[in-house]
Amino acid sequence: MNLLKKDINKVEEICLGFGVSLELIEAIISKLGFQQWPKNSEDNLRMLYQSWCKNVPQDNIHKRIYFGNQMSGPLPIGNPSEFFSNFLEHSTGGTCWGHSIGLYSLLKILGYDVRAAAGSMVGLTPPENGPSHGTVIVTIEDQQYLVDGILMIEDIVPLSQERPSIGGPLPFTIKIYPNFNDLWDIVFRTGHSEKELTCRLEIDNVEFSYLQERWENTRNYSPFNSSLFIRKNIGKKAVTLGRNKLFHLNEAGNITVEEIVTNLEKKRILINIFDLSEEIVNAIPLDDP
Repeated sequence: MNLLKKDINKVEEICLGFGVSLELIEAIISKLGFQQWPKNSEDNLRMLYQSWCKNVPQDNIHKRIYFGNQMSGPLPIGNPSEFFSNFLEHSTGGTCWGHSIGLYSLLKILGYDVRAAAGSMVGLTPPENGPSHGTVIVTIEDQQYLVDGILMIEDIVPLSQERPSIGGPLPFTIKIYPNFNDLWDIVFRTGHSEKELTCRLEIDNVEFSYLQERWENTRNYSPFNSSLFIRKNIGKKAVTLGRNKLFHLNEAGNITVEEIVTNLEKKRILINIFDLSEEIVNAIPLDDP
């Protein structure tokens, strides 16, 4: 790609810090639709993020394989190299911590002014468990933007402490309000429910290692440990699979639900609709009872 030697040396140094090769990052950039190394700009960030939302699913596939096979050691995809390699090979993504690990490292390598933040789902996360959501914020020319992996907004959303923000096309639109933490409350819908949820950001500018620690901590408590979940933006709608149901969120914001009767049908959907590799689909265990 179009990097000068002095730029290559700098980028390779940043890559080394994240434990990834420049070749791996170039492959990721290419898969996200860039034929050249993208320069830092609001437009390029918007295009990169939109492509991320359309290509990198929210899923717990590697986690289910880990728990279903009673594996030991660190949870999978807790580092950028593993996250990106699995995306290239199997078209898998991760939950919020995995997405934040991937997005943060990629944007940092691309030279953006990026930081991570963490918060919790209001009314859903027991306070004693600590933050349950990680996200990424990018600053361009003094303007901050929310760049959240699993919310799949398909547009970067400007942040302000003076006024609310709204961003993203339907049906992915979110609303953001300043909160008492000098951060923001993010009001959004999932792809499988008409109910709005609120993510309250509580901690700003967390270390990259914090994202990894919180991911590892989810082995103790997480709604994504016991059954398969995957969501992907396809065209102008969101498609979600969970607990043997297939949800379609259309552009008007309406949800339709299909029952998945057999495991063979589920595998077919994962391969043909979610574009996962046959190898990874065959490795996914059945849901826990």
